[in-house]
Amino acid sequence: MKLSDGLAALAEKAKDVETRVDEYTREERAKRDALKEKWSAEYAKAEQDWNSAVAEVDSSMNAWWSGIQSNYENHKAEQKAKWDAWKAERDLAKAERNAENAEADAAVAIAYAQLVSEEAQAIAMEAVGARAHAEDLKGA
Repeated sequence: MKLSDGLAALAEKAKDVETRVDEYTREERAKRDALKEKWSAEYAKAEQDWNSAVAEVDSSMNAWWSGIQSNYENHKAEQKAKWDAWKAERDLAKAERNAENAEADAAVAIAYAQLVSEEAQAIAMEAVGARAHAEDLKGA
C-alpha cells in the first residue's frame, strides 16, 4: 500500500469520524434542546403550581386573620357592653343612694323645721303673754 493510499484512507476515516461526530453533536444538541424545553415547561408548571399554592395559602391566611380580628372586635364589644352595664348599675346604685340620703336629709330638715316652728309658736305665745302681763301691770 502506498503512502498516499494510506493517507487517503486515513483522511476518509477522519472525514467519516468527523461526520459521525457532527451527527452525534446534532443528536446531542437536539436531545439537550428537547430536555431544555421539557425542563422549562416543567419549571413553568412548578412555578404556576407554587404561585397557586401561595395564593391559596395567602387567601387562607387572610381569612384566618380576618376571623381573628372579627373575634377580637366582637370580644371587645362584649366587654365594653358588660363594662357599660356594670357602670350603669353602679351609677344607678349611686344615684339611688344619693336620692335616699337627700330624702333622709329632707326628712330631718322638715322635722327640725316643725320643731323650730312649734318652738317659735310657743315662744311667740309666751311673748304675747308677757306683753299682756306687762300691759296689765302698767294699767294697774
